[in-house]
Amino acid sequence: MKNNLLKILTALLFVSFSASAREIKGGPGQIPEGLTIPNARYVGDSKNVIRGHAPAEHAGEFPAARVTHVLIIKNQVKTEVDEEIAQLVELGLSQDHIHHIAYRWKDLDPLVSCEQTVEALDYIAHMAAVPSNKLYFHCTAGVDRTGLVAALYRLQNESQTNAFQMFKDEMCAHGYGDATYFRPNHVKEAIHVGLTPLYIKLAHIIIENRKAKSVLSKDICQPNFFQSPSLEKKVTTELAKYKCR
Repeated sequence: MKNNLLKILTALLFVSFSASAREIKGGPGQIPEGLTIPNARYVGDSKNVIRGHAPAEHAGEFPAARVTHVLIIKNQVKTEVDEEIAQLVELGLSQDHIHHIAYRWKDLDPLVSCEQTVEALDYIAHMAAVPSNKLYFHCTAGVDRTGLVAALYRLQNESQTNAFQMFKDEMCAHGYGDATYFRPNHVKEAIHVGLTPLYIKLAHIIIENRKAKSVLSKDICQPNFFQSPSLEKKVTTELAKYKCR
């Protein structure tokens, strides 16, 4: 009886994992030629901005894929960021072509995370402006922080996009938050109450800036603006609908 139950549980876990893995491979954007990194995709219609999983053992694919710059948007947990930077330099990438932002996925300080997101978007925009550049950016799994930044980047650069559409296309389609079946509930909840409100606020600001044709800057991350009653109300009103499932 116990053996049968174990087999059933194992089978269910395998199906859940497989379904999630298939979803993470989906979504818009073409797969960059020469890259086999999980979740690697061009962002929107871009041909020189790529999002994805931390490269790890696939980093050796970067020279052939002509990746010229790497943006790492994750806090260092052990020594993994230092090791990646050393690996990239050994592969021939210049140190000044590697940019690291110590971006957390949980226990966020909203004002710090706001500034870090603006910094990431600014860096991507500057790299993308040079056609000969090819930027690869990632967090750890390439689904949460990476998805948030990718969605906001598209909102900035594609005038017909809207916040919820980008949430579905660039975040949920690649495994954001509760889109991935096998994730622990406490992880899904931490993302929903931390990163998702950050996305809602920044998406709203970007769309308003788009209308006014103004440039996003870290000035928006001041408490009197980023934590204003109007933005907080927007989060309270909209957070419930920003779920992938």
